[in-house]
Amino acid sequence: MLKSVEFRKKRDKSWTKLEEYLQKGEKKGLRSFSPQELEELVSLYRMASSSFYVARSISLDKSLNAYLQALVSRAYFLIYGHTPKGTNPVSHFFMEQFPQIVRKYFLYHFVAMILFVMGMVAGFWATMHNPGNYFAFIDAELAQGRTPFASKEELQKALQSNQNMELDKKTLFSAFLFTHNTKVGFLSFSCGIALGLPTTFLMVQNGSMLGALGAAYHKHHLDIGFWAWILPHGITEILAIIFCAGSGFVLAMGIIKPGKYGRVYALKSVGQEAGLMVAGTIPMFFFAGIVESFFRQTSLPDGIRYLFALVTLVFWILYLGFYKRPERNA
Repeated sequence: MLKSVEFRKKRDKSWTKLEEYLQKGEKKGLRSFSPQELEELVSLYRMASSSFYVARSISLDKSLNAYLQALVSRAYFLIYGHTPKGTNPVSHFFMEQFPQIVRKYFLYHFVAMILFVMGMVAGFWATMHNPGNYFAFIDAELAQGRTPFASKEELQKALQSNQNMELDKKTLFSAFLFTHNTKVGFLSFSCGIALGLPTTFLMVQNGSMLGALGAAYHKHHLDIGFWAWILPHGITEILAIIFCAGSGFVLAMGIIKPGKYGRVYALKSVGQEAGLMVAGTIPMFFFAGIVESFFRQTSLPDGIRYLFALVTLVFWILYLGFYKRPERNA
């Protein structure tokens, strides 16, 4: 009992402050908080979570554990599960939570992007240096004739293939792409648990495949047509994979630098937000699959394709980088 009293005495001030913030948030909502208060709220929540983890691990009295569990649960709901009155939970997630979490872990996504670009450069350079290296990056069966050894006419024809595909086949192709790309993204995320090493390999590998394929078309001066074929769906698809890989690196960091409370707590703490980021990529993969199976398989001119890709890129930059939901009147 004495141990519990001492434990609480050292931390009671921060718990009291957290309770004050919770009462304010539950009554007026998170919009009533200043940026500094929001930052302090999250910090106090993490401190309380740490205290709860420690209290439970060293078997302090049940009343203290129950108090901390209730406090942490209220704080978690307010910060991560809070939905403003009259707001659809799904809308709230995509309009507020998802872009905020993506921005919070920008550095991890940037690392994933750098790895992807490094793979692209390596695949492009190796294939241009020696066309035989192409098959070190892309399996011959997967390439379907799109190789550095194909003629210019064959590569051009490959860009125009499937334009007359029937609607039901395009629908099935879209479903296949969504399933496949989602698996790649989820694998990049889950492999973060292995210190992020498989995630690193997957990002470099995916980048090298695109770089090698780009080199095959560059050899025949078909760059404009090739990137018009890739970018409309590729911007969204690659971005989603980068977010999944970045989320995997968040998990990896929880293992590499867990902090003083251990890896289990660290993974539980960062895993919640990493999981939310991955959940947010599901509609991105769905959209990319629709574009790849329907929009790409058309005879639209390259200019329209590039315009579509540009609009898509600008949208993601504005939404994920700068968007903030307007304040709503009480």
